[in-house]
Amino acid sequence: MIRSSRWRAAAACARLAAIASVAAAGLVTFPIAIPGASTPVAAHSGLVAVVPPDGGGGELRLVFSEPMEARFSGADLVTSEGLVVRADVGRIDPSDPHVMLVAAPASGGEGLSVAWRALSAADGHVTSGAFPSPSTGQPGAGGGPGTPTRGHSPGHLSLEALAKVMAFGGLLVALGLLLFGRFVVAPVLGAVPRGMVITQAAALGIAAIGGFLLLLVTELELAAAGTVVDPFAYVAGNRVGALLALRGAVPVGGGALTALLIRQGALGRGSEVAASIALATLILTALSGHAAAYASPVPVAVDLVHLIAASVWLGGLIGLAGMIGGPTPPSAVAVRAMIPRFSGLAVAAVALLGLTGLYAAWLETEDWTSVASPYSLVLAVKVLIVGAAFAVGAVNYLDAGRDLPIGGGLIRRITIEAGLAAVVVVAAASLTSADPPSLTRAIPIAPAGADRLVSLSVAPGRAGPDLVVVSGPVPVGATLELTPLGGEGEPAAAPEPLALGPLDLVPGAAAAQARSQTGGHVGVTTSIPPGRWDAAIVVGAAGGTIARFDFGLDGSGITEGRQAPPIPPPLLAAIGLLIGALLGAALLARGLAPPLVERRAGRASMAAFSVLGGVLGVAILTIGPRL
Repeated sequence: MIRSSRWRAAAACARLAAIASVAAAGLVTFPIAIPGASTPVAAHSGLVAVVPPDGGGGELRLVFSEPMEARFSGADLVTSEGLVVRADVGRIDPSDPHVMLVAAPASGGEGLSVAWRALSAADGHVTSGAFPSPSTGQPGAGGGPGTPTRGHSPGHLSLEALAKVMAFGGLLVALGLLLFGRFVVAPVLGAVPRGMVITQAAALGIAAIGGFLLLLVTELELAAAGTVVDPFAYVAGNRVGALLALRGAVPVGGGALTALLIRQGALGRGSEVAASIALATLILTALSGHAAAYASPVPVAVDLVHLIAASVWLGGLIGLAGMIGGPTPPSAVAVRAMIPRFSGLAVAAVALLGLTGLYAAWLETEDWTSVASPYSLVLAVKVLIVGAAFAVGAVNYLDAGRDLPIGGGLIRRITIEAGLAAVVVVAAASLTSADPPSLTRAIPIAPAGADRLVSLSVAPGRAGPDLVVVSGPVPVGATLELTPLGGEGEPAAAPEPLALGPLDLVPGAAAAQARSQTGGHVGVTTSIPPGRWDAAIVVGAAGGTIARFDFGLDGSGITEGRQAPPIPPPLLAAIGLLIGALLGAALLARGLAPPLVERRAGRASMAAFSVLGGVLGVAILTIGPRL
């Protein structure tokens, strides 16, 4: 009996290892196979704009898409051959972690470049780049765009994606198997198999390896950017380093404790410990991802709920596929009995997964129609795979355990859906290694009048140093005049009229994106104080205004005047979450459950959706990022 149990446990671990191996094989090629996914554009804390000082000498202000860790970010003045003339000339602005202040030479700086490096305080990614030092001290004058932001090398990108699929996949399986065992397996088989709890412990071990690999990738990227640092100093010296270390250490401790409880025969307690550790580590994961770059906590909360919903779906599918393909599979009758129970959990999980994914996708792209950026392209691939998995899952839901012959029967469809879910994890891991385009794009401002031939956008769109891009039939030499608007928060003073110039020599991602678009573009870099502004585009000595834009901004972003769709997709996501929460609460109040599912599992998932969906929907509408 003991030998049989050990065999089943070993088989379960072998199946999990096989899935991880298949994912790893895909990860080695996935980031490189997607066009542009391994190019220098796939960065994170990217350089958005550079604002030169107002006079000779002084400090350049380098604006980045994400806040930076001051201890591991900086800049050097280098020659064209890469020789350092002055080291450590950059420091993070103590009043704004998105801004790096670089001491530029007052004179004699011709031929020198500013070589910068940045460690994101949001997700821990390392970026670097260089641009020629401005030849004049006038706002908007640049020495040339220089090299684009460099992110991961292809090798490091693949290693990071592999680490993330191990970390994500392990945690999702460890958490999801608890609910799968409680609501699906135990009611049918009478108890949760020992091998399933061993699989949870093994999944935590795999997640721990992934967490430590992510720490290694960061060290390698820091070294590649010219910053060699002791690993212990890195972990102790910044927030993300500590989070990454915990993402490896917490699953190690949890996996060891789970293994000890298994040896003592406390399978139920072991399963609970493994799931709790997985949930705690998923919280650390959400706090060290792209969502942490926003001032609002809502993107992090949405990311966490998205991961929890994915764990219910993925964990259940892996559990079903593992049991069916194991050495002692359950009977066909037992499998058919499990399907309505698993569907009861999955129906709410899939709804949460879709709505939170909808919100996160818009937040990070702000354009679903474009696949111009590596991030958008990988996102499109992920959506297609998710759609295919959901289509197979819909057939399994409608099957309701009857084993209809569609697609080769129930067991084959479950295996296909589990395989697609595993590929989704691979795509998600690659997605988090690319740069969300919304963080580096210039934010369009709605015109104040009917004339839409001229457009204006601001990057990054926060109070402080910004690049203003004007597109349309506007000649070089036209003037941008910023006038404070009345009302609360009116600025104390307005900048002087600013001459708009070509963007050919302006460094930063926002100018590069404008240059890549068709049509004429001019712009200027300046510092915009917080408040409400009237921006007028004036042409000619007579001062004829050809376009006007009204907008407001503060330290968190654009507060009013942002150009957006009539019904912003985040609003649709919030409404969908609230409608689902109200519908679930109404069904619970009447003692009902979704159709074609087992009542207990269905009601439990509806209760979870009502609480999570309701809280998230209200949070998106009230304290979420302004869109």
